[in-house]
Amino acid sequence: MARRKYKSQSSSLCSTTEIIGSEAGRLHKPVQILVEPEENSQLKTALVQNLHSAVHAALLLLPEQFTEIDFYKTVANLSYNGDFRMIFGEDKDKVSNIVNPQLSVFREIYAPILKHFDNYVEIPQTEEAAIMCRQDTRPIARVHHLNHLPRTPQVKLVRMWSQGPRTKDTEDCLRAIAHDPECSEILEKILREIVWKSSVSQSLKGILTAGVVKSIKYSALKIMKMISSNNEQKSLPVSNKEPNKVETMIKSVTEKQEEPKEMQKRVEP
Repeated sequence: MARRKYKSQSSSLCSTTEIIGSEAGRLHKPVQILVEPEENSQLKTALVQNLHSAVHAALLLLPEQFTEIDFYKTVANLSYNGDFRMIFGEDKDKVSNIVNPQLSVFREIYAPILKHFDNYVEIPQTEEAAIMCRQDTRPIARVHHLNHLPRTPQVKLVRMWSQGPRTKDTEDCLRAIAHDPECSEILEKILREIVWKSSVSQSLKGILTAGVVKSIKYSALKIMKMISSNNEQKSLPVSNKEPNKVETMIKSVTEKQEEPKEMQKRVEP
């Protein structure tokens, strides 16, 4: 489980919800909270909103029917799909190695989030990860998800659809994209571009910060890890304590927030 320490005094806390990818993307997955944010802090709200954004994006990328494990792999892959480091130097099974041993943790984290998506997706409550799930893929559902994406992918979607500078109305463009049969492919291309640029930027900053020699050593270790992982299955540690801490934090925020329910009919079984 990744370890990250968050500081609540930052002036740009809500920027984590502006993109899908980079550090915001890392927070779509289980992390160990070292310093818990204050009850009504912007950071706490931003972390929960980031999970909502991940669900909206994942549902747009998935077909009408999918398995629960596919759902969480899609969520986890949001910050890796497009990362140039995944081409060489990273374990090709990294996403599976993150999700498979921590499936129960993913369920705990996203359970309070998915309650707000009852009108759009049906994920049976069962221990069987291969159980089939269904979602509403009608344009009205896609419009809902597109409207709740972070600002950055929305702007890029509009520019792509407008074939140039942003001159068309955002709402009209998103509605048109929702009706396009290739909606999922269009969004995936945009997200890949965002992650690609972010990964390049992070790598360059890493070289400047750590120096060329340390960066080469780090890359060599990553490559060795990738090679060794092809010969033996990795097992990521799962904490029984921290996920409860994360779940409590998420529930405290989601109980105060209710997403607008634009659809009156649940997904048909």
